[in-house]
Amino acid sequence: MSDQPQQSGSQPGWSGQPGNPQPGQYGSQPGYPPPGYSGAPPAQGPGYPPPGFAQPAYPAPGYGPPVYAPPTAGSATTALVLSILSWVLVPIILAIVALVFASKARAEIEASGGRLGGAGMVSAAKIISWINIILWGIGTVFLVIFLVVVARGSSSVIMDDTGFTVGLATLFGR
Repeated sequence: MSDQPQQSGSQPGWSGQPGNPQPGQYGSQPGYPPPGYSGAPPAQGPGYPPPGFAQPAYPAPGYGPPVYAPPTAGSATTALVLSILSWVLVPIILAIVALVFASKARAEIEASGGRLGGAGMVSAAKIISWINIILWGIGTVFLVIFLVVVARGSSSVIMDDTGFTVGLATLFGR
């Protein structure tokens, strides 16, 4: 450490005055402050006032009270759930019930004057239900045509490795 005796109650390398360390302590040179010490208070970053100045009494721009979304209409949620379930359980019936609930929810939302939300859910429920009804309708039409052709015992129905191939003349009785 150092060859100089310490005074009682003092720390090594500290003479009580900043910038006046004892010679030979921790690599400092006599008459120079320790590394990293400039004697001035720490500088503030750009945009910050020096310490002691009052902060403005108004909030920062761009902030305000939180904005909450209105609650969703219950029948809108019901319509969406039923329209999704109509793809798995009782397809046509649940899709029609979902359309009824969607119409009811649309009326509730419009009558609430903005206090109820869920218009997007209502639109989604209607789209999903109508797609379900249309696809099941097309599938039913093809099934009926297929059953009519098979029931007639037409000779133009050709059975091959890939399934049934039906000619247009057979479908229309020509």
